[in-house]
Amino acid sequence: MHLPVKFGPHYHRSQKAAVRQVRAPSGQVYVQPMHRNAAQSWSAEDVFVGELYVLFIPFHRLSLSRIDDEIETVRRHLLDVRKKLVTTPATQRSRRWFLTDMLNHVLPKTEMLLHELRQLLDYYTADDVRYQLSVIRTTDEIQRRKEDIFEAAVEDSDTAMPRDVLRLSNGRFKDVIHSGNLLFALHRLKDLYQRKQHRGANHGGDEDDDMYGDMDAYDLGGG
Repeated sequence: MHLPVKFGPHYHRSQKAAVRQVRAPSGQVYVQPMHRNAAQSWSAEDVFVGELYVLFIPFHRLSLSRIDDEIETVRRHLLDVRKKLVTTPATQRSRRWFLTDMLNHVLPKTEMLLHELRQLLDYYTADDVRYQLSVIRTTDEIQRRKEDIFEAAVEDSDTAMPRDVLRLSNGRFKDVIHSGNLLFALHRLKDLYQRKQHRGANHGGDEDDDMYGDMDAYDLGGG
């Protein structure tokens, strides 16, 4: 449910104050209230079983062919959602808003994330990406213990989910890329490889420049 809530602009967020930041010409930032149309929204009650795309890939199964299969799955899912939107009565307005978000926002952006992950696998090899994911998970856990952070992670998607779901877990989802942590994993992988790129550039290496020039088009800002 994390990606639909994250990317669905019509998800019902009435429990959270709706505000936006506006930067004045002087550079000062003001906070303005936003007025959402509750009639153009959906909630978890509008989601039927099997309608969410679920990603679940153990590290050892991470490969180009697996990501290609996932991309194809998302595309089939998108076609199914389109058919459901056509056949859903206009009286079921909130459900139609869910299907509209899935069709126009959630699934297309999920596919872009998978393409981003595929580029990393293609450029750096699956073995290296798996190793870096393990490094990220370990260092994140060390930092968590150092800072004594145990509370649930609350993101701007308005959902409160356990840290083990939103990040690379040492718990029940250890060494797994899934729908909840895909954004976090990609953000940290890109950051790690970019830092390695900069270190290489300082020593005269620029072999990663073309790769990251291409990836900019897929950047969704991380999680």
